[in-house]
Amino acid sequence: MNDFAGAAAAPAGRVDGVTLTDPGEVREMFTAPPEVLHPGEGARILEPVIGKNSVILLDEGEHLEQRKLMLPAFHGEKMQRLESTMLEVAEREIESWPESQPLPLHPRFQALTLEVILRAVFGLDSGTRLDRLRELLARILDLSGRPMSMLPFLQHELGGRTPWGRFVRLRAEADSLIQELIEERRASHEDRDDVLSLLLEARHEDG
Repeated sequence: MNDFAGAAAAPAGRVDGVTLTDPGEVREMFTAPPEVLHPGEGARILEPVIGKNSVILLDEGEHLEQRKLMLPAFHGEKMQRLESTMLEVAEREIESWPESQPLPLHPRFQALTLEVILRAVFGLDSGTRLDRLRELLARILDLSGRPMSMLPFLQHELGGRTPWGRFVRLRAEADSLIQELIEERRASHEDRDDVLSLLLEARHEDG
């Protein structure tokens, strides 16, 4: 185990984080019983963005139950149907990159990932709703990427000019657009390949 958090700067006896480099230890971590490791606890700071019931934040039985519900939507054959959409989005993004000059990759990869989510996961076509949701989610990601915006003790409504106030309003509008899309898909019963439509077909064993 190698400390990556700067042991020299940390008080004696305290380790802020570790990284595993030995393949056996990595395997042991990923195959540890769910009651031993709780990755959801470590990702709790993401709750305002992804919701308290996100599979990323759940542990033990709740995590396994949600994963079981979601797995059919991510079956290999169903993912292959979305390959052309993801390839189209990736090629269009890469073609927009300038040549022979430095390029900050993080914002470009973030934009690419967001576009794939909007097109392949939500199944949105070009239009006003796609453009607005893209704008909202990009602004939400920008705010949530600033540590001072997401610290729990700062998550209080103190007016629209505060980072948290802006975040809450952006999230509410994005949630409204996504819920509207969900209701449309439920009502249409159309046979679609996007991940959202596949997830809406998920059922517990009791129906």
